Amino acid sequence: MATDYIPHSDIGFDAWFDKFTAYVVAHAAQLGVSPMEVSTLVAKNADWNTKYGAHISATDTVRGTKEMKDNSRKDGKSYSRDLAQRITTYSGTGDDDREAMELTVRDTIKTPLSEDVVLNAIPPTVYIDHSQPRIAIIHFGDNPKNENENAKPDGIQGAKIWFHMGGLPTGGAKWEFLADDTNSPYNHIINNTIGTTVAYRAQWFDKRMRLGPLGDPITVAISP
Repeated sequence: MATDYIPHSDIGFDAWFDKFTAYVVAHAAQLGVSPMEVSTLVAKNADWNTKYGAHISATDTVRGTKEMKDNSRKDGKSYSRDLAQRITTYSGTGDDDREAMELTVRDTIKTPLSEDVVLNAIPPTVYIDHSQPRIAIIHFGDNPKNENENAKPDGIQGAKIWFHMGGLPTGGAKWEFLADDTNSPYNHIINNTIGTTVAYRAQWFDKRMRLGPLGDPITVAISP
């Protein structure tokens, strides 16, 4: 069912509003709707039927009738939406009730996460805070310089971090795995006695540990 269950067309809304009103009236106690709410809904439905009927029979040149019809629809739609929201979260309301009133029925079957999510995600940017000796604080994400605005992309579980001592790998050397981390930053403790250069890069992984593309490397000098 569409997210907005209330039809956009007048003829569709007219049929839905009548059906919704009739069901609420017939099952008010079951749905937890008070007599006052029932009376209000019935009155607004009656007002809509009168104004909509007048609109149908009037000529297109009668602008005032259309405006009254539009205002009545707006009023009925607003009240129905608010009441429907309360009804659908009421403990006594079931999916059969929601379907009968043509309300949104929640999807209880989880859609498997596509591997395209992690494959198409922009790789994490790496920012290294190396102001302290023998430690590299590795910030990773879309905005690693501001952790308050550095949320992971939707569908992403964390980042796999790689490093290489001495700078970027050359001559057939390979990146070494450092850690899987679900929350930036990650602290890399380096027990170096002399200054050293370290290269880092990262890639996203999803909840099934499927990997995305590697991000750009960054090289920093770590003091002893």
